[in-house]
Amino acid sequence: MGLPRIAAMIVLCCTSLVSCGSCGREPVAGDQTKADVSLRQVEVPSDPHTRELKARLDSYLAGEVEKLGIPGLTVSVVRDGSVVYTGAFGVRKLGDRSKLTPRHVFHFASVSKTFAATAIMQLVEDGKVNLDDRITKTLPYFRLADARSTEITIRQILNHTSGMPDVVDYHVIAKASGRNFEAYVRSKILEPLGMVDSSFIYPEIATALRTTGHVGKVARVSNVYPYNRRHAPSSTLNSNVIDMTSWMLANLNRGELNGRQILRATSYDLLWAPTTKAAGNAYVGLSWFIRDHAGHRTVYHAGGDTGFRAYVLLAPDDGIGIALASNWEETPRETLVEKTLDMLLASDGRRPRIEAAR
Repeated sequence: MGLPRIAAMIVLCCTSLVSCGSCGREPVAGDQTKADVSLRQVEVPSDPHTRELKARLDSYLAGEVEKLGIPGLTVSVVRDGSVVYTGAFGVRKLGDRSKLTPRHVFHFASVSKTFAATAIMQLVEDGKVNLDDRITKTLPYFRLADARSTEITIRQILNHTSGMPDVVDYHVIAKASGRNFEAYVRSKILEPLGMVDSSFIYPEIATALRTTGHVGKVARVSNVYPYNRRHAPSSTLNSNVIDMTSWMLANLNRGELNGRQILRATSYDLLWAPTTKAAGNAYVGLSWFIRDHAGHRTVYHAGGDTGFRAYVLLAPDDGIGIALASNWEETPRETLVEKTLDMLLASDGRRPRIEAAR
């Protein structure tokens, strides 16, 4: 049985569990066709060190946008429990003069997997599933042509060693929680963290906040927005770098933000523990990748789909988080994020050194 047929089987099983209805909430965001993108901002400290950091990052990122012909780029940075930078460069869509703001929403693609892993860990904490449970314990009707499929565990799905499509996560979470994936994640992760502009259901995104993807070595507007609901746990997160500051701060604080605990601190010992070797010097945890960068531990996940690129990187031991979103599939996301990290790490007394970007 080929993978497309497998995915279709799993999704059909999933949709028989819960009806969509309004997908777990009233469709508010999508009705906000005239949302004021300037209304929601984050407070960034105005001390001299932070102002200097902003100037250096603005100079570097704006220069790369111009040099590479990137249609649009947004970046946010958190450090030591605070948002220290948000920046937006370029436009929502080539040919449209609407300038980007940090609040504009992008397709975050595979960054979605880190939210699915958090949802699974919440269910583990609640005693509803166990990481080493076989999939067939939660989904007794789950069958593949290969008899070995009955041995696949939830842990193997999360660390990418099962050989299964990521849509299995959708079905496990729906079955164990009794709610569809999007509704569960909204009530258990997005809302507690105040991620008010984010959704795994694209039609819920306010029209005024949407961006358009771009393809080609020389950027041109894409006629495709890469939304396919059956791949929600692996790829349908729509968010912005402002909301991502909350996600990064919560994870850096091991599950807690503003008095709301989305995960126990001990769950991060599992999420961020290397389990499987990946490319280069990277390892896979539970949906997060782990890698050493110049002697600093980083955990991260990239996202990429037609017309969009995204990246979320945490340096937990340094209290640093960086989120990037771009509406061009050729944007060198990893290079931009790692350079931003280098600028943050180039510090004396945990403050950025004042030096030219290299």
